[in-house]
Parts: sequence; structure tokens; C-alpha cells
Amino acid sequence: LFGTLFGGTVTGSAEVKNWRNSQQQGTAHFQFRKVLVRQMAAAISSASLPLNQLNPAGTGDGSVDARWRGSPEHATSEFALDVVPGEATETGSALPLTGTIRGRYSLLDNSLALSQFDMKGRSLHLSTTGTLGQGNSNLNVSVTAGDLNDLAPLLAVFWPQQKFPSHVSGQATCGPPR
Repeated sequence: LFGTLFGGTVTGSAEVKNWRNSQQQGTAHFQFRKVLVRQMAAAISSASLPLNQLNPAGTGDGSVDARWRGSPEHATSEFALDVVPGEATETGSALPLTGTIRGRYSLLDNSLALSQFDMKGRSLHLSTTGTLGQGNSNLNVSVTAGDLNDLAPLLAVFWPQQKFPSHVSGQATCGPPR
């Protein structure tokens, strides 16, 4: 398989055994290169989580490896994404990102397990590990800001109704003790 995705390329393969019966087994392996983080954020944004408003700038390389038994609805996917800052054309109010994301998503449980989520942009550093699911969630989050002004876009995304001062100064760290 070959195609384009979020301004980059995707290649991959898939195999399904016993596709006509309940003993179906499948695997899918995809590699993606130079996908635009801005387009990824726009695709997963919603009214309750408008990630596109962060104006992220970067390109990512990564992979998705999925496996299932019985039905594709039982798929579990391992994923990896490495992000580097974007092109020089992505300047101004863009948030240049560098980081790594590693995890597993279970379609059957609708659960996400992050073994590594480490993103840096300007003076911000967001680090997260843990699980998110319908019944059980345990997420460890650490945020560090060398300049509190860099937090403004992030705060506006998660608390859009809240008014924040137009100028703040200082540093902040929030998260579990290290």
C-alpha cells in the first residue's frame, strides 16, 4: 500500500487469514513519513478539544502495527510518532514541536495506553504516561513552562470560556514530583 496522509506519505501492508469465518486473524503495518502535525491536529480536533487552535508546527515520522483475532473490532494497535520542528514557512504564532509518542490503542476496549508522550515547544514541556479508557483511567501529567506566556494557547484550548490575563511573567512547573 502507498498513499498520502496529512501532507506526508504512508506505506504499509495488511494480511488477513480465515477472512470468511470467526477465526479470522489479521495484521496491518503502516509507516508514515513527514506528516504535518498541524493537519493531524485539525483532523482529531473537536468542539470540546480544539487542538488545531494550538497551531502546532512540525513533521512526524512513525508507525502503526495492528493485530486482531476474530474480528477487526478486536484490534490492538501499537503506535509510535517522532516529531521534529516544521518548515521555515510555519512561523509566527505557530508552536514548533519536538517530541516522541509511544503507545497502544485497543479498539475493543476503546482504551489508550501511553508508554511515552514527551512534547516540547518553545519553553513548554509536556510529559504524560498512563491509560485513558471508558472505565478506568490513570494518567500522569507533568507540564513545565519557562515562560508563562507560552501557556496561553494551551489554556485557551482546555478552558475556552475562561478569561486569562493578556500578559503574565515567570515560570511554572506542574506534575508529580521527580
